[in-house]
Amino acid sequence: MILRRVIDHVRTQNWTAVALDFVIVVMGVFMGIQLGNWNDNRISAREAVAARASLIADLRNDRDVYAVRRNFYLEVRAAAIRVADILDAELPEETAAQWQFIIDADNAGSIWPFAPSGQVYNELLNSGQLDLVGGPPVLRQMRDYYQDAAREAGVTFQYDSPFRIRSRRLLDWRLEEYEHDACAAIIGANPSEILAEDQVYFPPCPPPDDAGRVAEAAAMMHAAEELPGDARYLLKQLGLTLGFIDYLDDEAEALIMELEEQS
Repeated sequence: MILRRVIDHVRTQNWTAVALDFVIVVMGVFMGIQLGNWNDNRISAREAVAARASLIADLRNDRDVYAVRRNFYLEVRAAAIRVADILDAELPEETAAQWQFIIDADNAGSIWPFAPSGQVYNELLNSGQLDLVGGPPVLRQMRDYYQDAAREAGVTFQYDSPFRIRSRRLLDWRLEEYEHDACAAIIGANPSEILAEDQVYFPPCPPPDDAGRVAEAAAMMHAAEELPGDARYLLKQLGLTLGFIDYLDDEAEALIMELEEQS
């Protein structure tokens, strides 16, 4: 329609009309391009909002897990302190105290592996959409958290300490089986279900009926020459673990605030 009209205007040498037709065509093309760009930007903005919301949800879940891990490792550290104190002193004569020493030694070597939830981050990274989330500063912040810190978490939370290895080799398998059946620790539960401040991860455990076996196992563990040094090293490692949990929690909180500001 426009082309036919332009041809007619050229034939009649109506140059004013030709110029007007040209302007109309150019403006139409320009507006079409702008409308397409606006629609693309609108879609990108909507995708960016959804991506940030998913990342924030992941980070908040991570913070719930850090709260659980912090309380768990505080209990582990408390057990390790009690073990170290007994290893540096005389072995108690009471069966209940000897059994608690055995239980504490087992609990002190407990680990609960965890790494930041990187599913959403990896999906955005692999699809080339990570730039939607924010500029270079926030992208560097996410890389530090999801890649560098995640690798360190994989090492820290799965560290099999010399104390854990040695103490469990010394523990009578029948006592270990009894402990597993009678004193199940709360490990592996959904963090949202165990966020109460008074949650106990290692509930009280009554001693078995065989006092002689308890005394023998406690004496063997107490006499192990390398165990006191292993316990001291474990306490240092647990201090680092708790510090790393706080670091990860701070990083997750900072990322949430940054992503919320981008929204």
